[in-house]
Amino acid sequence: GARCCISMGPEIHPAPSAPNHPAPLVLDAAPMWPALLGDLQQGVSREMIATRFHAGLINAILAMTEQLAQHYAFDTVALSGGCMQNAILLQGLELALQARQYRCLTHALVPANDGGIALGQAVVAAARLIQTNLNHPSSTTHQKTEEIICA
Repeated sequence: GARCCISMGPEIHPAPSAPNHPAPLVLDAAPMWPALLGDLQQGVSREMIATRFHAGLINAILAMTEQLAQHYAFDTVALSGGCMQNAILLQGLELALQARQYRCLTHALVPANDGGIALGQAVVAAARLIQTNLNHPSSTTHQKTEEIICA
C-alpha cells in the first residue's frame, strides 16, 4: 500500500556530551526495525524494503549533515568508509548532497574500506622510517626502509 512509498531509516538524536561542548549527533537505527519487520510480515517485496531502507539512510545522513552545517561552516563532505562501497548509498548521498550545494569528495584511486586504511598506515610507517633515517642515519635503518618501501 501507500506505506511502501515512505522511507524507513534511522533517527538522529544528540549523544551525551561534556559540559560546554556541543553534543555529537548519533544515527539511531532502532526505529527502522519495526517498519522493516512489519513490511516483511505484510509481504512487501524485498526490493521495496531495500529501496526504503536506502532512502531512509540517505535522508538521515543528509539531515545529520545539514544539522552539523548549522554549527560548523562547511560546504564539502567526504564520503568514505566501507559503507561507501555500497553504490546505491554512495550515489544517492552524492546526488542528495550536491542538490543542496555540498561538494562531495569520494574515492577514486584508493578503496573506501580497509584497503585505504592499510595504505594510509603503510604511508605513515614509511614516512616515520624515512624521518628516523634523516635523524639517525645508519646503514641498517636505511636498508630496512628500502625493504619496506619496495615490498
